[in-house]
Amino acid sequence: MADGKQFTVYGENGLKGTMFANARFLDDNAERVIRLDNGQELKVPASALEPRSDGSFYLRTVQRDAPVNGDSVNGTASKSESVLNGPVFRQGYDVERVNVERLLDEAPSERHEGDALILPVVEEVLVVEKKYLLKEEIWIRKKREQVSQPQTVRRGNGAK
Repeated sequence: MADGKQFTVYGENGLKGTMFANARFLDDNAERVIRLDNGQELKVPASALEPRSDGSFYLRTVQRDAPVNGDSVNGTASKSESVLNGPVFRQGYDVERVNVERLLDEAPSERHEGDALILPVVEEVLVVEKKYLLKEEIWIRKKREQVSQPQTVRRGNGAK
């Protein structure tokens, strides 16, 4: 891979990579090497790269008149054939449902963890709790009073 400045390259179907060149416009090489984000390298004609205002390049589909080894079935290629020697990217999503089953005091909001967007699915539930309502109290106290009251007491046989 040539040393030089790095330029971002975009293409159809989510293609993204980096082109290394000495300068954005003053590079006389007929072909440019692009390293895709997955590590694969592509060699494309310089004419297939269209400069964009943000400093990056757009890789147009390459039109060719002559076949390149392994590109055509019988050694001939159609003049309208579009060939891009590289991977095609598709963007999609992996969706995973994670069972939580936890009571919360308030509804959670969406959040990000790493590259994952987490959307909470909540259900409002009525929670019934058993509690006791104290209506009244009955207080019972021992009491002791002194009373003056005459009483007759008998003495036993041993007394004279």
